[in-house]
Formats: sequence, C-alpha cells, structure tokens
Amino acid sequence: MTIYRKMFKIKTIGSSKEGNLKPEIVEKMPAGINLVVHEYNEAAGWAIVELYCSDHPLLDSKYRKTMADLEKLKNDLSIIESVASHPNSPAILATFHIKTELATAIDETAKTLTVKGVTAKFVRKTNDPRRQIIIDEG
Repeated sequence: MTIYRKMFKIKTIGSSKEGNLKPEIVEKMPAGINLVVHEYNEAAGWAIVELYCSDHPLLDSKYRKTMADLEKLKNDLSIIESVASHPNSPAILATFHIKTELATAIDETAKTLTVKGVTAKFVRKTNDPRRQIIIDEG
C-alpha cells in the first residue's frame, strides 16, 4: 500500500477570467488518478501539477493504480515536462480513508481491517466524528 506521486508541467486550457482555467490533462484522467495544482502560469499556458494514486487492496480495482500508471501519462501530449519538486508540494499530499462501519473486523494491534472479505493494513484511526480509518497516506 503506497501512494505514488509524480509531478509534471502541463499545458492549461480555459482562463481564470472565465473561471474555467485547468490543466489540459483533467479531460483525460483515468479513474483512480488524482491531481493537485501547485502553480499556474496562465500567461505562459502551463501549470505545475502533482498526480497521485494508491494501490491499496481495499480500493476498488478500477481505482487501484501504481507508479507505472502515472509514468504512462508522461506520453500525453498535454505534458510539457517532468518536474522533480515544487516548494508547494507537501510531505503528505493525500490520504485515503474508509468509514469504520464498513469494516467487518478491525485488529488495532496488528493494524489490519477487513472489508468485503479483504484484509489489509491501515495507517491509523482518526478522531474524526465519522470514525474514519486512514488506509493510506503520502
């Protein structure tokens, strides 16, 4: 269970004036791959975007992705170049969580939970009033 991350400089479409400025790749994103925009340069027509995904076994198979899935996107025509880092990129970009009531078994000592017959590790429980469990973060 890992959150995979990859950063790119990507062409943009739309405009902030019209309220529809976005990275061009948004139109083609496969299910399970998410993004965070760290910087826009509207005049130059690009954005620094961090794409991320997880391969956690508790995610539905259509949402489970790996670094190979992120690497495939570098061939998209909207990608200008790969970017090594950006000052706005946080240490923890995303968390994937599940509601406690969806688990049929939770072993807090081993930090495992079972959902729909699948047993997997979790990172931690939260104090969230909805009693959620963080299954992956990074």
